[in-house]
Amino acid sequence: MGRQGYLTMDMFSYAFALFAIARGEIAPNWLSQLRLDVHSACKKGKQYVNETGDCPCPFVTTR
Repeated sequence: MGRQGYLTMDMFSYAFALFAIARGEIAPNWLSQLRLDVHSACKKGKQYVNETGDCPCPFVTTR
């Protein structure tokens, strides 16, 4: 059985990072509620998008 339809931890954390950026949240309160591996990857994802501006979503503007 394949993994079609399932998101990896990296995919979840990148999605959460984009969600936080799109909402203009610098330090989201809900970040502490995530699993530790997703939490740290999300912080790294946010940092990456903010530093590089590398985001395919037109509605997400980085700071």
